[in-house]
Amino acid sequence: MATYKVQNYRLHASNGGVSFYESLNEINLVKEKVKITSNLGKAKSTPDFWLSHISEEVTNKQPVTGIFRTSFKRWYYGDQRRKKDLIIFEFRQDKQLLNIYLFKDFRPASPKAFVKKFITQ
Repeated sequence: MATYKVQNYRLHASNGGVSFYESLNEINLVKEKVKITSNLGKAKSTPDFWLSHISEEVTNKQPVTGIFRTSFKRWYYGDQRRKKDLIIFEFRQDKQLLNIYLFKDFRPASPKAFVKKFITQ
Protein backbone atom coordinates (compact mmCIF):
# COMPACT_ATOMS: atom_id res chain seq x y z
CA MET A 1 0.00 0.00 0.00
CA ALA A 2 1.27 3.47 -0.88
CA THR A 3 2.08 5.92 1.91
CA TYR A 4 -0.15 8.89 2.61
CA LYS A 5 -0.73 11.79 4.97
CA VAL A 6 -4.11 12.97 6.21
CA GLN A 7 -5.45 16.47 6.77
CA ASN A 8 -8.66 17.02 8.76
CA TYR A 9 -11.08 19.86 8.08
CA ARG A 10 -14.18 21.31 9.73
CA LEU A 11 -17.00 22.96 7.81
CA HIS A 12 -16.75 26.71 8.35
CA ALA A 13 -19.60 27.92 6.15
CA SER A 14 -21.92 26.62 3.46
CA ASN A 15 -24.13 28.46 1.00
CA GLY A 16 -25.99 26.21 -1.41
CA GLY A 17 -23.40 24.69 -3.75
CA VAL A 18 -20.35 26.21 -2.03
CA SER A 19 -18.75 24.92 1.19
CA PHE A 20 -15.74 26.40 3.01
CA TYR A 21 -13.59 24.17 5.19
CA GLU A 22 -10.82 25.09 7.66
CA SER A 23 -8.00 22.79 8.69
CA LEU A 24 -7.95 21.24 12.16
CA ASN A 25 -4.26 20.29 11.77
CA GLU A 26 -1.26 22.52 12.30
CA ILE A 27 0.40 21.14 9.17
CA ASN A 28 -1.06 21.98 5.79
CA LEU A 29 -0.71 19.22 3.24
CA VAL A 30 -3.25 20.76 0.92
CA LYS A 31 -4.05 24.24 2.27
CA GLU A 32 -5.30 25.69 5.57
CA LYS A 33 -8.61 26.66 3.95
CA VAL A 34 -10.34 25.00 1.01
CA LYS A 35 -13.50 25.62 -0.95
CA ILE A 36 -15.64 22.85 -2.41
CA THR A 37 -18.18 23.79 -5.06
CA SER A 38 -20.79 21.78 -6.92
CA ASN A 39 -20.04 21.00 -10.53
CA LEU A 40 -21.94 23.39 -12.79
CA GLY A 41 -21.11 21.46 -15.98
CA LYS A 42 -18.84 24.13 -17.46
CA ALA A 43 -15.80 21.89 -18.02
CA LYS A 44 -15.06 18.86 -20.18
CA SER A 45 -14.56 16.83 -17.02
CA THR A 46 -17.63 15.73 -15.04
CA PRO A 47 -16.76 15.54 -11.34
CA ASP A 48 -19.40 15.87 -8.64
CA PHE A 49 -17.51 18.75 -6.99
CA TRP A 50 -14.45 20.98 -7.43
CA LEU A 51 -11.75 21.67 -4.82
CA SER A 52 -10.08 25.11 -4.71
CA HIS A 53 -7.48 26.51 -2.35
CA ILE A 54 -8.34 29.66 -0.46
CA SER A 55 -5.56 32.13 0.17
CA GLU A 56 -5.48 35.79 1.07
CA GLU A 57 -3.30 36.56 -1.96
CA VAL A 58 -5.66 35.15 -4.62
CA THR A 59 -9.43 35.40 -4.27
CA ASN A 60 -10.66 33.83 -7.53
CA LYS A 61 -8.41 30.85 -8.11
CA GLN A 62 -9.04 27.99 -10.53
CA PRO A 63 -9.96 24.62 -8.99
CA VAL A 64 -7.09 22.34 -8.00
CA THR A 65 -8.97 19.14 -8.80
CA GLY A 66 -12.31 17.64 -9.61
CA ILE A 67 -13.80 15.46 -6.88
CA PHE A 68 -15.16 12.24 -8.37
CA ARG A 69 -17.67 9.83 -6.85
CA THR A 70 -16.83 6.27 -5.84
CA SER A 71 -19.25 3.43 -5.14
CA PHE A 72 -18.99 4.30 -1.42
CA LYS A 73 -21.31 7.03 -0.16
CA ARG A 74 -18.85 9.24 1.77
CA TRP A 75 -15.76 8.63 -0.34
CA TYR A 76 -14.49 10.55 -3.38
CA TYR A 77 -11.17 10.94 -5.18
CA GLY A 78 -9.22 13.43 -7.27
CA ASP A 79 -5.63 14.32 -8.10
CA GLN A 80 -3.27 17.25 -8.21
CA ARG A 81 -0.08 18.26 -10.00
CA ARG A 82 -1.32 16.91 -13.35
CA LYS A 83 -2.27 13.48 -11.99
CA LYS A 84 0.96 12.98 -10.03
CA ASP A 85 -0.70 12.90 -6.58
CA LEU A 86 -3.81 10.94 -5.67
CA ILE A 87 -6.22 12.61 -3.24
CA ILE A 88 -8.96 10.70 -1.42
CA PHE A 89 -11.79 12.66 0.22
CA GLU A 90 -13.86 11.34 3.11
CA PHE A 91 -16.90 13.39 4.13
CA ARG A 92 -18.12 12.65 7.66
CA GLN A 93 -20.98 13.71 9.92
CA ASP A 94 -23.23 14.95 7.09
CA LYS A 95 -20.31 16.83 5.46
CA GLN A 96 -19.49 18.73 8.67
CA LEU A 97 -16.05 17.09 8.70
CA LEU A 98 -13.73 16.34 5.81
CA ASN A 99 -10.62 14.16 5.78
CA ILE A 100 -8.24 14.57 2.86
CA TYR A 101 -5.74 11.75 2.28
CA LEU A 102 -2.81 12.83 0.10
CA PHE A 103 -0.74 10.19 -1.70
CA LYS A 104 2.21 12.23 -2.96
CA ASP A 105 3.83 11.02 -6.19
CA PHE A 106 1.35 8.16 -6.47
CA ARG A 107 -1.32 7.70 -9.10
CA PRO A 108 -2.75 4.17 -9.55
CA ALA A 109 -3.95 2.93 -12.94
CA SER A 110 -7.49 2.73 -11.54
CA PRO A 111 -8.14 5.32 -8.81
CA LYS A 112 -11.65 3.94 -8.12
CA ALA A 113 -10.32 0.43 -7.54
CA PHE A 114 -7.55 1.79 -5.31
CA VAL A 115 -10.05 3.80 -3.23
CA LYS A 116 -12.14 0.65 -2.73
CA LYS A 117 -9.04 -1.25 -1.57
CA PHE A 118 -8.01 1.66 0.70
CA ILE A 119 -11.44 1.85 2.36
CA THR A 120 -11.80 -1.88 2.93
CA GLN A 121 -8.25 -2.51 4.21
